[in-house]
Amino acid sequence: MTRNIKALSLALIAVLAMGAWIASAAQATPVLTLKDSKGETANSATFTGEQTEGEHNLAIEGSNLRCESVELSGNITDADKYTTITPKYSGCTAFGFSEATVNTSNCFYKLIPNAETSADSFSGEIEVFCNTGSIIISAGGVCEAKINSGTKITTGLTLTNVTGLEREHLKFHDVNSSIATEKTKDGTGCPFNGTGNTTATWNGHSTMKAYATGTGHNGANQVNLTVSVPKEAAPTIQLKTQSGNTANSATFTGEEAAGKHRFTVDGNNVECNNVLFSGNMTDGETTTTVTPAYTECTAFAFLGSNVNTENCDYKLMANAETSSMVFSDQVEVFCNSGAIVINAGGVCEAKINSGTVINTGVNTTVETNSPEDLLLHNVETEVPVEKTKDGFGCPFNGTGNTIGKYNGTTTVRAWATGTSHNSANQINLTFQ
Repeated sequence: MTRNIKALSLALIAVLAMGAWIASAAQATPVLTLKDSKGETANSATFTGEQTEGEHNLAIEGSNLRCESVELSGNITDADKYTTITPKYSGCTAFGFSEATVNTSNCFYKLIPNAETSADSFSGEIEVFCNTGSIIISAGGVCEAKINSGTKITTGLTLTNVTGLEREHLKFHDVNSSIATEKTKDGTGCPFNGTGNTTATWNGHSTMKAYATGTGHNGANQVNLTVSVPKEAAPTIQLKTQSGNTANSATFTGEEAAGKHRFTVDGNNVECNNVLFSGNMTDGETTTTVTPAYTECTAFAFLGSNVNTENCDYKLMANAETSSMVFSDQVEVFCNSGAIVINAGGVCEAKINSGTVINTGVNTTVETNSPEDLLLHNVETEVPVEKTKDGFGCPFNGTGNTIGKYNGTTTVRAWATGTSHNSANQINLTFQ
């Protein structure tokens, strides 16, 4: 059931008043995302990575390690929060020696995206873990340094989605990333300042590309690999009886509160003496359909005006929780046929067409009454309107598209299914 239900006022909008009932939570943890060439989810993939933009450089006390080849490989599952990388280094020089080795046997990197810092860019961290031993750097038989299992690299690492290509992939950058290192050998000719613990600095750029599982690593088999922030599951409608038990379903009604709703087009108002919203909801749902009814209306200074909502309903959904138990909302008008039509004096006519989406100035508050209910607010809510008739005496500024403004407050209450709408049968209506 969505957390929306805003009272959409007469005219055109009913779509708004009843605001939406789904809220999304704070930013979720980023995940690795795999999509095939058709944009469908790829459940798993293999990946390869290599250094780009020159050689990686690991500096220990001012002396450098560089390798001609850096190969990264592993497997990825869609929606994983991290991936495990098998590294391999060859053609290395280190600490002034022309031949060096980087032994990564039984060691891996855990690559973890942390948070989105800008569009398509994420902070990240790497954790070294080894089934046995450590990553060991040896040079000239006289220099040796270790990066031990459990070491975390948490500074200077950025993951970027490379988009706009036939296949998307990841690039990660290490800029002055700090790495805890243990110097275990400092022989003659080694430039270390003795053995013991120190902090090394890593700089470099790498790309990671993913390929369909079980296929060759070529362009035809490449799949899209990115980091994304999944949308949290939307809050859901919670229905509970007055004794605190879950109610599987309920009917609901929404009525004007704190004065009449007002819908304004070209500076002229629509108001109705009776505004009623109704429908059915199920516990645990995130969307609901609202049926609006407007009677005894005055529109654009004409008494006896009509707001026709036949075959039209509102689809209510919430966008985000803006503060505790307060949600910004979105409402979509949908009609099996026709549109919501406001007719005044036979000379003024305005429509809110099917598919119209209203997403400004709409919010819902959970009221902790006994039983609990919802209070839906529309404050200068913008509603796209089509003025279809501007006859003699109509105050419109011609026909065509414009933006109406909706203001009003609605109380929404839920009732046990199959019962009359009185206080004994009211149930608690909240979001979770």
